[in-house]
Amino acid sequence: MLLENGTYRAVVKDISIYLRGENERLTAAFRLECEGKELVHREWLELNDGTISDKAIKRLRACFPKWDGNIETLEQGFCVQDVEVDVTVENEQDKQDTTKWWTRTKYMDPPGGSSAGAPMPDKESRATLVSKYGARFRALAGGTPSQGVRSQKPEVRTGNAEGRGRGGGAAVAPKAAPVKSAPKAPVTPGAVSSLEECWDALCKKFPDELREKVSERWFEVLERVAPGKDQADFGPEDWGKVLAEVQTDLPF
Repeated sequence: MLLENGTYRAVVKDISIYLRGENERLTAAFRLECEGKELVHREWLELNDGTISDKAIKRLRACFPKWDGNIETLEQGFCVQDVEVDVTVENEQDKQDTTKWWTRTKYMDPPGGSSAGAPMPDKESRATLVSKYGARFRALAGGTPSQGVRSQKPEVRTGNAEGRGRGGGAAVAPKAAPVKSAPKAPVTPGAVSSLEECWDALCKKFPDELREKVSERWFEVLERVAPGKDQADFGPEDWGKVLAEVQTDLPF
């Protein structure tokens, strides 16, 4: 009679180290006594690329505290004999004869441990996620930039329409006024920009449109500026071209 799928307490009776398959990768087979039955559990110590499996070694050292991590002592087997472990089994149907079922071992862990559920990775901080990916996600979803992420449009200086000299002659540069604070350097429109600034400009240009329509316009602009290029690969100069396209008076 087969064991039901689940986790059982078992005792390790023996170990065999051998080379598996055509590539001869190092493998350990453990003979277990479990619920009056004999099971064989295998651990792949060497991966197909020829590297030693760090996960397998750590798992075995957790199961067998007396093992010092050396292949010689593992092969001798004294460090594993009569050690209690938890083994997770799952019955599988024979691929050749569908009337037959086999009990397969999936995991072997120290008592109380479990490999069935992998630990969750540590969360990245929200500030990092918003800073690095927030604008990209909003652009794809067609949303508006959140407060604190919205970029200001670059300051653009325009020429003086009345800057010509008397009598229609060439304009004479006025004398510089006393500087009270450090002047801001002029920004060339469309020279460089960012995704956030471009998206902000597009949303402001069409404030009454549904976000789906604005998002559709967004990708149309990107395609006109750089056909076939993914926006994740855009650099500051590319975004400068996008901003110039968005700010143009030509109809979309």
